[in-house]
Amino acid sequence: MNAPVHNPLLSIPALAAAMRRAHEAARALDHPENAPDFAHMADAARCGPLQAARLVPMYRIAPASPEPAAEAAAAAQMIITLGDRLRRLGDAYGEWSDFDPAAYFDLTIPQTDCLLQLTERVTSVHLAFFTDLLLPSFQNAALYWEIYFLPNYRQMQQALEHVSGEAIPPGSLGTVPTQGESPPSDRDAAAMNTVAIEAAAIEATLPVEVAEMMPGGEAGAAQHFFDEIQPTMIAHWLRALTVARYTRRLLSDDPTFWALNAANDERLRRRWAWRMRPAPGIAAPLLPQLTDIPTLTLAIDFPLPAARQSGRLRRLRRSRAQIRANPGERNRGYNRGNYRGNNRGENSGRSRGSSDYPNLRRDTE
Repeated sequence: MNAPVHNPLLSIPALAAAMRRAHEAARALDHPENAPDFAHMADAARCGPLQAARLVPMYRIAPASPEPAAEAAAAAQMIITLGDRLRRLGDAYGEWSDFDPAAYFDLTIPQTDCLLQLTERVTSVHLAFFTDLLLPSFQNAALYWEIYFLPNYRQMQQALEHVSGEAIPPGSLGTVPTQGESPPSDRDAAAMNTVAIEAAAIEATLPVEVAEMMPGGEAGAAQHFFDEIQPTMIAHWLRALTVARYTRRLLSDDPTFWALNAANDERLRRRWAWRMRPAPGIAAPLLPQLTDIPTLTLAIDFPLPAARQSGRLRRLRRSRAQIRANPGERNRGYNRGNYRGNNRGENSGRSRGSSDYPNLRRDTE
């Protein structure tokens, strides 16, 4: 069974997974109910809830500058401040009769819906904060993917299907090779200034034997995708990767960040996309290995206050009913332990732990 196509682009790994399944997402655009309103999307990008002008200064990262290092430095400072607030969340959570994440994190409700996932379990609370969404470079990459890349990819896909008479299977066109350096790694500090060079080095062309079989208009649409659209997507993608990797390097000595780091969990959530062959015609830089994809996603788990635990009263009533049904059971273990201690003449005055009460049941439900 195929995984859902329209997963929210909450993180860099989520966008990577979407690009690997681009053929499915693009084909879904053929259905009227899935056809995006690109004018509305472009307007939302200019005044969306996560734009810098709508965020409080704590979350505000300067719009993408020519140097990714400036964006990374601002992101690192924001994560340090956010990490301190997340660290204090466990103590603050119980002070609210009904926790209001928007008020606690100084966010509007739409911003909270985008950035946070809060889950109350039986005895614990899990909160994930999708910090990647605050990076201007990632916002640009995700927006370009939805507004430009997918529709043009679908046009290219339709042109190839018209020639072959059938759907193009995944992996049938292979991937477009690259020239020069590979995408920047965590250890490559010089990669901060090579994004534009790497994007320009992409050898993205429509296979000659396929182009000769196409009418002029269809060949032009397909060539436009390979010559213009995909190289621009690569530039946006490589910049988002570079900013995220450099931000993590700046935070490498921050213990709070590593305590909250949820990169592995976020990558594991997207691993389904790497179990299938990637979409045809997607360039190699857009198809990285899952383990090579950085993310700044944060998460924290802490105990749910006892007074708010689901079923707490039921468990207390059950425990009291067991004590009433066996009134001698509560004292039997105490007397036996006390007799052993006094009889042996050792530790008669020590405080007693759970090992002294062999019949005491602990309900860990």
